[in-house]
Amino acid sequence: MREDFISFLWRSQLYALPSVRLVDGADLIVFSTGVLNTNEGPDFNQAKIKINGIEWVGSVEIHVLSSDWLVHKHQFDPRYENVILHVVWENDKSICYADGTPLPVLELKNLVSSEVLNRFNNLFSQKQYDLPCAEELPEISQFVKEHAKEKALIYRLHDKSNHIFSLYYKNEKNMSQTFYIQFVRSFGMKVNDEAFEVLAEFCPFSLIAKHRNNLVQLEALLFGQSGILDYEDEVDEYVVVLKKEYSFLRKKYNLTPMPFSYWRNHRTRPANSPTNRIAQLASVLYKTHNSSIKLLGLSIKDLMKFLEVDTTSYWKLHYDFGKRKKNASKQTGVQLRNSIVINGIIPFLYFKMRLDQSDDLHEVVLFLEKLSKESNVIIDKFVNLGFSNITAYDSQALIGLNNHFCAQKKCLNCAIGFEILKKNT
Repeated sequence: MREDFISFLWRSQLYALPSVRLVDGADLIVFSTGVLNTNEGPDFNQAKIKINGIEWVGSVEIHVLSSDWLVHKHQFDPRYENVILHVVWENDKSICYADGTPLPVLELKNLVSSEVLNRFNNLFSQKQYDLPCAEELPEISQFVKEHAKEKALIYRLHDKSNHIFSLYYKNEKNMSQTFYIQFVRSFGMKVNDEAFEVLAEFCPFSLIAKHRNNLVQLEALLFGQSGILDYEDEVDEYVVVLKKEYSFLRKKYNLTPMPFSYWRNHRTRPANSPTNRIAQLASVLYKTHNSSIKLLGLSIKDLMKFLEVDTTSYWKLHYDFGKRKKNASKQTGVQLRNSIVINGIIPFLYFKMRLDQSDDLHEVVLFLEKLSKESNVIIDKFVNLGFSNITAYDSQALIGLNNHFCAQKKCLNCAIGFEILKKNT
């Protein structure tokens, strides 16, 4: 038996109701199961119950065995003095308050139906499917699936914005530098996002701003600080110019390039090579001129248009130093622009929303709904099981559902898992 399942049973009240008795025979009525506590202390706070006609308000603690109270040493922790009910799977030992009064105990093992137990065991014993609920999904309504996706999307955005909060405080609440780092990070996509973040730290916005009107100097700074330029032979005149320009800027600002080891170039397509992405980044930064953070004020249509930049003539014909492309390309592609907005700008909008203590997701959702859907192995897995994938909202939600719930088997926190377990109860 798992403690999170007992917690789920308590908060969802999936046990024999309405007549419930405690282990000592006392009648129990539950008005409110309380608020789940994700910090240290009792599992639920502000619960409201009635025992033998007397109302109690306080905390509820969850354990598999009642003796776990002693194992976790709650008897020595003053935070547990306010516990009004001990909910356990099996009452194997009597537990008392400090004054010797028995702690009220609700034992669930004889109150939960075999149907609920079987569904729980099926969810957590599935091996033939990537998704534990795959067999049950055809019976789940689209409404429940959409609800699960919405919750998963918020988890995903919250997770991404947590990283931005760390950047925000690391950079002493400098909003422009924080956005700049997040924006630059998005150019690395999944393979080199960390490397691009480090590049933004070694080549800060304050330095970029001084040379934003000179594209050659921007490229020299970015390629130089990336550490890549030090490893390049002077294969053509363009490399010679960059090295000369960077040598001057390096001495002027006393710069140190980032470690080259951050870059991952193995098995990346030419379009995704670090050098190609840095060249595109330089062109976008050159186009922003005054402040990249002003991009937040653009509509999705204008934003996508703005990010559609021409690289310099050298990078139209090359994907790496001295390595020519098979087909000349001029502009940043739709996939890259989508990725910049999805992974750079939208998480920052959510971060700003949290910073302003707002819960209005309208702008974030609107942005995602106007972006093209994504497709990968994870998303396709869900689509094949009947989930909709129409816009980037759906794609990001499905990735969130996989990463935060399915892959971790957190079925008990998912709307779909809840629907399966409570079916016909």
